[in-house]
Amino acid sequence: MTDLEITRLCAEAMGFHAGSMASKVVAYKVSDCAIIAGNASGGESVYDPLHNDAQIAELIKHFWLCIQPPQFDDHAMWHVWRHPKPNYTALHGRLNYAVCKCVAKMQAAK
Repeated sequence: MTDLEITRLCAEAMGFHAGSMASKVVAYKVSDCAIIAGNASGGESVYDPLHNDAQIAELIKHFWLCIQPPQFDDHAMWHVWRHPKPNYTALHGRLNYAVCKCVAKMQAAK
């Protein structure tokens, strides 16, 4: 999965959908991992949870994600999962990526 695909799936999971009938619209890509998210009232903002800590906090709170910090070893990875089941899990060296991968897996499974 590319960074842009992960971001798009996270946006959809948070209620941003492509199409003019949606209350929130994912309009177009800004970079390899960010998109412009607009809403019906005409506002727009850059949606980039891979690099935006506030957007990561929203994902964590919205989906009640569990987080285990890295252990002190050579392969330190953040472990993120959703509890209760279905139990989607993700590992990554950066917390934002682990959270986004977990949410993207949940969204892709719908």
